[in-house]
Amino acid sequence: MRLTPAVRVLAFIALIVMGTASSSSGQGFINPFLDYHFGGDSVCPTVFQCDGARASLGVSIGALGSVVGFEEDFSYGKNFFGTEPLLSSNVTTLMSNVLIAPKIGPVRPYAVGGIGLIRVASTTTLANIVVSDSNNVGYDIGGGLMIFLGRHVGIRGDVRGYRALQDLKVFGLLVPGSKLQFGRAAGGIVFAF
Repeated sequence: MRLTPAVRVLAFIALIVMGTASSSSGQGFINPFLDYHFGGDSVCPTVFQCDGARASLGVSIGALGSVVGFEEDFSYGKNFFGTEPLLSSNVTTLMSNVLIAPKIGPVRPYAVGGIGLIRVASTTTLANIVVSDSNNVGYDIGGGLMIFLGRHVGIRGDVRGYRALQDLKVFGLLVPGSKLQFGRAAGGIVFAF
């Protein structure tokens, strides 16, 4: 697989952050969240126009320095393609992200981007036939805000765009031009330690 220039830059930044991070200068965090998929290939055309979406669950674990941080972000979304009677679908993402998050008092606005796994699974409930089961390399990019209400607890919200770098498999065959893409809005509590 050939890496695009954007993926190479993100990988290089991640290596620099991991290589220069010091355990004494970073603040660890865990962020359980609810998220909502929209746009692109998801069932919801926009954040505000959707009849069949449900909030899904996720968690981020990472560390923040004075400006730069790193996180592992996991999310699972059920009924990604909708709630059709004969179709069951989900999307799972596992991303390694770099955060640019300057500390401005109790507030940390941030930009986030990274690379990882986008897994799509879809089956028909009629005969339990697998329609799609694809593990794809992909990336996410976005931004958000953390507001700490004390030293160890805060709230976090962000919006990200996701895009797979590989085509989807449908009934075991690659479908050219079918790279999965969608947006995600998320919000949750941040526990810092």
